[in-house]
Amino acid sequence: MVKKIVFVAVAVVLILGCLGAAPVRAVDLPNLSLITIDGQPWRLSDYKGRVVAILFFATWCKHSRKEIGYLIELQKELGTRGLSVVGLAYNSDPSNVVRFAADRGLEFPVAVYGADQKKAYGSIKGVPSILLVNREGQLGGKSSGLVSKEALGKNILELLEAKPAD
Repeated sequence: MVKKIVFVAVAVVLILGCLGAAPVRAVDLPNLSLITIDGQPWRLSDYKGRVVAILFFATWCKHSRKEIGYLIELQKELGTRGLSVVGLAYNSDPSNVVRFAADRGLEFPVAVYGADQKKAYGSIKGVPSILLVNREGQLGGKSSGLVSKEALGKNILELLEAKPAD
């Protein structure tokens, strides 16, 4: 009986992990405005015309670390086609985040976020979570929990190839 429960639980986790970023109804997002860990301003509105993957992560989370790796690869593959990535570390000591970003060679902007940003983007239930923003600055997809690189890449490509809204 225990083996059966464990098998079902593992199957559910695998299935949910393979679903990828769920498409959503395009809605305008609040203009996220942050100061990155290197002291630079970062505003979502500055990225209009690009697809933006906003990764909400925690430095201690193994699934966050895995998705960071996926996003590093996807940014290298798709950056010239219009993909930008920003990483937001939840309630972390900024010095830990600076060290984390340096250790992993993160080349995208990283900032620390707290309850205010989480509230503004109310759909953030845990880490890792990704919000995909279309070229018009609207929500184009979201995921919570570990997502496969293939599923994430597919959703990003759909946004990159989408025709602009009239």
